[in-house]
Amino acid sequence: MINQRRHLPHRGRDRRTTLVLVALLSITLLSIPRAEATIVRYRTIRSMATISDAIVRGTVVKSVAIWRNRTAVTQTTIQLVADYSKRQIRDRSVVIESPGGTVGGLVVQVSGSPSFKVGDEVVLFLRRHRNGGYRTIGLALGVFRLSLVKGEWFAVRQTRDLHVVRSPKDTTAVTPMPTFHLDDLIDVIRDAQRQSTTSP
Repeated sequence: MINQRRHLPHRGRDRRTTLVLVALLSITLLSIPRAEATIVRYRTIRSMATISDAIVRGTVVKSVAIWRNRTAVTQTTIQLVADYSKRQIRDRSVVIESPGGTVGGLVVQVSGSPSFKVGDEVVLFLRRHRNGGYRTIGLALGVFRLSLVKGEWFAVRQTRDLHVVRSPKDTTAVTPMPTFHLDDLIDVIRDAQRQSTTSP
């Protein structure tokens, strides 16, 4: 397992964080891949922050599937709470697209494709798709759902339907770190963006 968590300054929450992580154990177990999981390339938080066209935090306000090019695509509208992108999004909401969905009673399932419900609070790592819309990096790999536990926000990702490998040539399985304190996640994002800006 590759551990992405950095050693960050002590914030006086070590003991409480340990208890919180125990409470999140059941969510973490959902990251164990299934046999039919979709293969995606592993990327660290730092890597995703560097290559993202947008990184946003928001609340799901709408999610609907449409039929396009003989398959289902789900369009999810996110009301922005915070924008961590290098180039800020001008609108107060953003629409992301995910493969699969249910249209007119016909269900199209794509393993590892993120699904959302109204009210979900999320942090998303996004890239522009060739059709001009946004899609999450690595399907569910670039999706973090936010959970408020004992007054603290945690970012949790579920990669059970993904088989994450090191690279297209090195198919060694990697278990992405499933849970971050939200403050730590944001620290990594901002640090990666600062370094990419100052690099020659």
